Amino acid sequence: MKKQSKIIIVLSIIILIIGFLISNSKSDLKDATFVNLAPSVSIDSIKYNISDIEISNDELGNVIAKVTKKSEIVSYLDSENPYKNVDYIKNVLNEDSSELVAVRINGLYYLAKRVE
Repeated sequence: MKKQSKIIIVLSIIILIIGFLISNSKSDLKDATFVNLAPSVSIDSIKYNISDIEISNDELGNVIAKVTKKSEIVSYLDSENPYKNVDYIKNVLNEDSSELVAVRINGLYYLAKRVE
């Protein structure tokens, strides 16, 4: 039993180290702010309204920003929050990222169009 415990501890430490390395590898990304009232994100003073149109990974380019701030105006129970995990923003292939981007929400990407 002691051998299994040691293996579990070693594997846990390895997973933590890998997670730390992955999270620090995206440090050169721009900061973005998420607001959940009318779901939107802002990057460099450009505001994008998030639609309910899902987009596949093969239509996306690189990660261009990471959501580092959240303004949660509407309160949800944690289990009912449709915007629980909003994290990365990617550019859409063949589109100008100042007009259209994709926002990852709960593991899926949704189109977000610039607000005039």
